[in-house]
Amino acid sequence: MIWLKRTATHAATAAAVLTVVVACTTPARLPAAHVAALPVNDVQPASTVNSVKVVSLNAAHSRSMGLHQMLQSSDDARVNLDAIVAVLERENPDIVALQEVDGPSVWSGKFDHVEYLARQAGFTSTVRGTHMKSPGFDYGTALMARQGLGDAVSIGFGGALSVPRKGFVISSMQWPGRLGSTVDVVSVHLDPLRAKVRARQVNELIDVIEERGRPVIVMGDFNDDWYDNDAAVRLLGETLGLKPHGLRCDECHTHRRMKNFVDWILVSKEIRIDEFEILSDDISDHYAVAATLRLTDTTRERGTAAH
Repeated sequence: MIWLKRTATHAATAAAVLTVVVACTTPARLPAAHVAALPVNDVQPASTVNSVKVVSLNAAHSRSMGLHQMLQSSDDARVNLDAIVAVLERENPDIVALQEVDGPSVWSGKFDHVEYLARQAGFTSTVRGTHMKSPGFDYGTALMARQGLGDAVSIGFGGALSVPRKGFVISSMQWPGRLGSTVDVVSVHLDPLRAKVRARQVNELIDVIEERGRPVIVMGDFNDDWYDNDAAVRLLGETLGLKPHGLRCDECHTHRRMKNFVDWILVSKEIRIDEFEILSDDISDHYAVAATLRLTDTTRERGTAAH
């Protein structure tokens, strides 16, 4: 048994090293956002006339609580994704932001995880961003929605070579029941190791959000806490005037192993957070976070969308 555990650990370490090596050779040119409209489903969104429910989750490449996704089969990947589907069916969100989610990749079953989740959970629109692309590897961030997503852009952050490349996707949507009220939605994943790199990445995100000029919902794995020194998530919020969910809670955490709060939902001043919850389901090494949002301003857009 000890030998098996050591072998598994060594295999996971080798897989992690391989990921870093592949990331360092990732070409600078990445694919455009993968946008899909799926068949209409019968699932009713959670929104009322003026509210939207959102969920954000680091999907951990479908490994759930496992040591590494390379140590599981394609069937295991589907079982773990089905557990995420069950949570989404229970929570019934209008929009989902995903990080560490795979396109067809050798270490997680060679199928598109975003398309699988969307079809199983009844979402009609998806945007998948490839931030790490190399032979056999395709993964990044994504959005899934029950209404149409448009004007989608996928950005892979530049500059950092020592860890797999991170990035974000951004897309627009019309607020349910508010004709002409368009907002942008973001799913973002920042560098896990270096505060200076996270700050540079957030500044790239700020530039894109400002250029598009819409109210925005930003969700994702920021790999730091609002209250950390030099926190990139706070830099984003203070620069753009975005409000974070909740108040300080030293006992709260969203990364179950590190016991820190790294998964955030931030919104523009036109949007109010009515409810926020950390979901306790064992579907990843991160807990999913959920919020119910309300549009409070009838202003259609703060500026002219450039994309």
